[in-house]
Amino acid sequence: QKGKLIIESKSLVEKMRCFISKNSFVKLIFKDKILRIKQSSKKIELISPLMDRFYSNELEEVPIEGLEKLNYNSHISLSKCQINDIISKQEKFSNIFKITPNNNSFSFPKQDPPGSFLGFSLIDIKRIIIFLFEEYNRINFYIKEGFPLKIEIKLRSLGNSKLFFYLSPHKREFK
Repeated sequence: QKGKLIIESKSLVEKMRCFISKNSFVKLIFKDKILRIKQSSKKIELISPLMDRFYSNELEEVPIEGLEKLNYNSHISLSKCQINDIISKQEKFSNIFKITPNNNSFSFPKQDPPGSFLGFSLIDIKRIIIFLFEEYNRINFYIKEGFPLKIEIKLRSLGNSKLFFYLSPHKREFK
């Protein structure tokens, strides 16, 4: 079971809405990356050398209105070095990116933690990180039990628009 990768940026969709007709696509190109907006489903698809079209076709359609209203109470901002360190420690033991909620914060255990943890596809996380860190130095993670993992960056080149990645849980363990 693969985790789903969803990207949404309300401001980008709103700006493009007047330029696209129903069910048509507009392509926004950022160097070798292509973001594709489809108005009818209000989503943005990512197609890049990091993902083949088969993976891209598995993107789950989630309305922007549903995701933007999710209220996250735990947030952390990580640098490229910090994230790479977490990933390298976790991938020695599993293909699951583990997050342990701790009240209003969270940690990234190396092995299976003694309590409960949320798990996400490590492959999906690595794909997102590689894509984002070509342009940005820090990435924000938002977590809340029962919600998708939210990864956010600010697109300064597009008037401080925000780009969100939502990943559905890959595995959830309660011990």
